[in-house]
Amino acid sequence: MKKSLPIISALITYLFLMGCANDKPVDRKAVLEEMANRELKRVSQSEIIEEAKKIGDKIAQAAQEKLQENLLQSISDSGIRGAMRFCTDNASEILTSLDFSKDIQVMRVSQKFRNPENEPDSLELLILEAYEYSAENGIALESTVQPEGREVLMYTKPITISNGLCLQCHGTIGGEINEEDYAVIEATYPEDRAVSYRLNDLRGMWVIRIPKREVIRAL
Repeated sequence: MKKSLPIISALITYLFLMGCANDKPVDRKAVLEEMANRELKRVSQSEIIEEAKKIGDKIAQAAQEKLQENLLQSISDSGIRGAMRFCTDNASEILTSLDFSKDIQVMRVSQKFRNPENEPDSLELLILEAYEYSAENGIALESTVQPEGREVLMYTKPITISNGLCLQCHGTIGGEINEEDYAVIEATYPEDRAVSYRLNDLRGMWVIRIPKREVIRAL
């Protein structure tokens, strides 16, 4: 019994500090679960970050492959205009249909967004700008993980214009993008910014928010 007192004392202190340091209500159940798992598994912060990166890499790859698979099928069935409508109508549904925890949030953001829902928030914008700096200076673009608050890890991975097919929707209007095809895009997104890209340009990034408890469970 005496052996457990320091753990209980530390837990009470931790919960108290979290409640004081954050305006939002503390998810005490999640905190209790995380601390219990940490005590049982002796998990370090670096191990948590590394595992979150593995989870993020796996989800981002699966999401990219699923989107490309469905996009190519849509082009085969309906041509490039059909593919444009597919991206508008189905891309978000495909991402939510992937096999991962419902508590994990998957999205794409870009400074030159087409869908306003893909506009980055202030933190995402800082990371995008860092990726842009790396791209402009020949520095390798790699996935990253950073804490977002106490209970969530934010994974990011750059998205680049990897082939000519992308340019048929995101290249130069009147060049790679047929003007009649672009009219289909503009009708849905009158304030579209996602054009004038070139091959290998940074298009945006994947953002995957993973609850820390999900990462600890995976360790």
